[in-house]
Amino acid sequence: MVFEGKNGGLAHHQFRGETWAMLLSRWTDFARAAVALPEDGEGERWRRSIAPIIELQAVTCALGEVAALERAERLRGLDLAAVLIRRSAAALSEAWRGEPMPEKVMELVQDAQRAHEQASWLGVELVAASKRLVVEPVRGLVEALVAAGHTGEVLAARAGTILFEGEPVLFVRDCADEVAARVEMAHTRTTEGLVPARQVYRQADERTGRLTRDVVTAYVGVLEAGRPLLEVAAADGEVLVREDDAQAAAWRAAQERAMGEGGVEVVFGMRE
Repeated sequence: MVFEGKNGGLAHHQFRGETWAMLLSRWTDFARAAVALPEDGEGERWRRSIAPIIELQAVTCALGEVAALERAERLRGLDLAAVLIRRSAAALSEAWRGEPMPEKVMELVQDAQRAHEQASWLGVELVAASKRLVVEPVRGLVEALVAAGHTGEVLAARAGTILFEGEPVLFVRDCADEVAARVEMAHTRTTEGLVPARQVYRQADERTGRLTRDVVTAYVGVLEAGRPLLEVAAADGEVLVREDDAQAAAWRAAQERAMGEGGVEVVFGMRE
């Protein structure tokens, strides 16, 4: 099971045998018991909103645990979740036709959509295991993954990128177990189980140009200021990464000049 934590991160749990229907049913029961909505004032609109609101909350919570499911069941669950979110959103739009939809209700729709988007981007992630890591060339690893039959996206920091402990270096989306076993790189560690893709946004002082902060957050559904450091290295079975030793050395030197010996502050918007 996967559960969304305080910072939007996901943590592993042991319930591998559950199905999407079981997850959804359990969270539906929880939502019915936990949610209390007003029935006076604009009573009719709210009464018509209760069922889709409960459904949206149930879907959002179940999506937070979808990584626990076997791949085929997970994909079926994602397809069904998309249908349920569209249906609930349409029902709420109809209930509030002619009136502004309450902000909190709109947020429930957006939360469900964001949860679905992030649950669609689960995979195996390598993170920096040393205080300061200079990314080595990744093309060989990416080629090996594609040769092993992986057709999903691979995200990677370009060679020469300076990263810091806990920051994502490479991400392999929705890979099979035999492919995941090939995801290895020196001075990195592999996260346990499937996790949502993350991006690193490197920020600089606009006045001085000095690099000041790395913000680590969701790859999808979130946009931060700064330069994204992970790029698409493979997609649809095609290797896209291009590497040049001279360019990697120049890129590393440029970062070292801009950040100095102290490095940058690292802010984790998702799990560390």
